[in-house]
Amino acid sequence: MIRYCPHCGDLADRSSIHSDDSRLRLLLLSPYRCNSCGKRFWLISSRIRSVLIGIASVGALAAVVIIVTQLPSTDRAPAQPTQSKSRR
Repeated sequence: MIRYCPHCGDLADRSSIHSDDSRLRLLLLSPYRCNSCGKRFWLISSRIRSVLIGIASVGALAAVVIIVTQLPSTDRAPAQPTQSKSRR
C-alpha cells in the first residue's frame, strides 16, 4: 500500500510508533511520519482494511443470494391461452 502525507503529498514509507499511541492503535490505526516534512499522521491499518473488504464481500454475496431466491420461478409451464368458441 502506498502512503502519501496528507500535509505535503509526498511519499511516506516509514512507520512512527510512540509509547503514547496505544489508544489510537486500539482503533486499528497505524502511525506514519513523512520523510519530507516530518509530520506525523494516521492511516487505517491494513488489517482492518482486509477485514472490511471481507465483510463487504460477504454482504454482497448475501445480497445476491437474497435477490436470486426472491426471483419468480421459471420452471412453470407458460399459461395456455384460452380459446374462444365461435358460434356459427
